[in-house]
Amino acid sequence: MKKTGVTICFTLCYVMFMTMFEMCGSRAASTNDNTTATKSTEYGMDNCVASFAQERVEPTDAGWMFWFFRDSFTESGINLKMSYVDKETAMHPPHKHFDKEIFYILEGEAEVYLEGATRVIGTNSSFFCPSNMMHGIKRANDQPLKYLVIRGGQKSDVTTPQEGEFTLDNCVTEFSEQNVQVAKTGWYFWFAPKKFTEGLNLKMTYVDKLTGTHEPHQHSGDEIICLLEGEGEVFINNESRIVSPNTAFYYPDSSLHCLKRTNLEVPVRYLVINP
Repeated sequence: MKKTGVTICFTLCYVMFMTMFEMCGSRAASTNDNTTATKSTEYGMDNCVASFAQERVEPTDAGWMFWFFRDSFTESGINLKMSYVDKETAMHPPHKHFDKEIFYILEGEAEVYLEGATRVIGTNSSFFCPSNMMHGIKRANDQPLKYLVIRGGQKSDVTTPQEGEFTLDNCVTEFSEQNVQVAKTGWYFWFAPKKFTEGLNLKMTYVDKLTGTHEPHQHSGDEIICLLEGEGEVFINNESRIVSPNTAFYYPDSSLHCLKRTNLEVPVRYLVINP
């Protein structure tokens, strides 16, 4: 009788062990995707580089959207997606939420809304939406509208305007060549510096003089790059890959990384997003 009891106990333990093993295995397999992975993911070139592909867009009533990186994938909780509106006027009506958000216009004209005020902006303009303020974005005319949505990130301890000081005048930034900051590699332009947005940075970098702005380097905090123009080679730790426009890549915290031009006759232009 004792022998039978031991055998039953052993069998039950074995079944429980195998069940847990299979569950762990299925979770590990599900992380090989930069749209569904959890923050415990082992980052590598396969999931840190995301190129736009029309066959992978998600249809919506207003057009479609394409996810480069979801907040469940990045260490800081920041995400990046592309939205395209050509059927309705907007993806959704004005709303508000806790996370900060930045819209960057890729194509077309947008009418942006912030707490009762509206303004029309065009390509290469950004619109910062502070936490818990009513905001919205829609097509300004009958032409399609394409834009990037940057949302989330960790809150910084830097000094920022109070809620009443956020207006369309300081939350909208339109690109201007007169306001670029010259660098030895080309120039850069700040759309949304962290001193204003509580840490959600958006900067455009243009490289036309050297191969890149940095040699491989590392720093604390993660980062997303979105390539808008030109061709480059992205390095993440011990891997590299050639990338083209409409590609985003994610640099995990403390990773060794950089981006270099591969064609010295063609400039490289990209967005730098720091949460």
